[in-house]
Amino acid sequence: TWYGGGQLDAPSCGGKAPKSSDYVVAVPTSSGMKCGDTLHIHRGNRKMVSAVVRDTCAGCAKNQVDMTRGLFSALGSLDDGVLSNLRIRV
Repeated sequence: TWYGGGQLDAPSCGGKAPKSSDYVVAVPTSSGMKCGDTLHIHRGNRKMVSAVVRDTCAGCAKNQVDMTRGLFSALGSLDDGVLSNLRIRV
């Protein structure tokens, strides 16, 4: 899923709030991923994009991440709401 606007204002990893165009993700605390990790995200046969963990997502399942609008748009349409066929590596 994607998030933006006021949801970006106070990232749980600290630091300056990211912009919606930044390639940033929020991860569930149970995922084993941590602040500052760079994730390599593939969707099907599309190009790989990289994003940095800057926030946590309380409502995300263990294998789910929330993406900024810019990152989500690089992998699919915002209208999709949820992307499938993702492979995520640290």
